[in-house]
Order: sequence, then structure tokens, then C-alpha cells
Amino acid sequence: MSLSFMYTILLLGGLTLAGSFMSYWARKYGIQGLEIWLPIAIILSYAISPLVGLIVASLMIIISFFMFPYQLHYIVIMIACLAGLTFSTLMFPITSATFIKTAMTFTIIYNLASNLIMFMTGGDAQGIIKFALISTFFSWFLYIKAGWWMIHLF
Repeated sequence: MSLSFMYTILLLGGLTLAGSFMSYWARKYGIQGLEIWLPIAIILSYAISPLVGLIVASLMIIISFFMFPYQLHYIVIMIACLAGLTFSTLMFPITSATFIKTAMTFTIIYNLASNLIMFMTGGDAQGIIKFALISTFFSWFLYIKAGWWMIHLF
């Protein structure tokens, strides 16, 4: 099943806005890892292209930043690591049997790399560990429930 161009644009716009508001609420109530932009970036990188995954996830991060500002260097770190993550999906093809394992590997590597950089720039260790754990388990849940279906949707 494939969507038409207009429905794809509308769905991507809706995902961007929904993910931005979800990130805003997660940060506002102290559950920072409960953000949808990381799994969406990986899913869209495989479903459409790495550039689309990077653009949609970056817009989610930037819009949520304007709604709930935090330190600017965190955005730069997250988007830089996200760029490497989305374009590395080109080197690791997937099938329905390998999707969850590959996506979780990317999620764990992203969390390790970006959170290590954030720790070295003065981030709170407890908050970083909390973010990584919540992000990993939330991403795993989304990959199992909707990941492969969304890849086939586009």
C-alpha cells in the first residue's frame, strides 16, 4: 500500500506537528526520553529516504525547542548525531525479519553517542541516563507496534 504524494505530505506534516507537541509535553513534565523524533527518523529513513527522515525529525526538534526552550547546543548535538544516524541507514538494508534488530541497534548507538557528547559538555548524568532508557524502550515499543507497517505505508 502506498500513499499519494499529497497524502504523504499531509501525513509528514501531521507527524511533525504531533511529534513536536509530544516532545514539548515530555520536556515540560520531565520525561524527556518520551520523544517520537528518533524512531520516526529511522522509520522514514527506511521508508522514504534518509533526507526526509532527517528533515522531519529536525523540524520536530526545532519546533519543540521554540515551544519549550533549552540550551541551544543540545539541538546542535542532537541534529548532528541524527544526520549521521539517518544517512547510515543506507549501509544497512532491512527486511521484515531484521527491521527491529537493526532499528534498535541504531537507537542504542544514537543514544550512546549523543548522550556521551552531552555528558562531556556538562549535562546532568542522571537526566542523561533517564533520557537514554526512556528513549530506547519507547523506540522499541514504536518499532514493534508500527515500524514495519509505516515502512510499507510509504
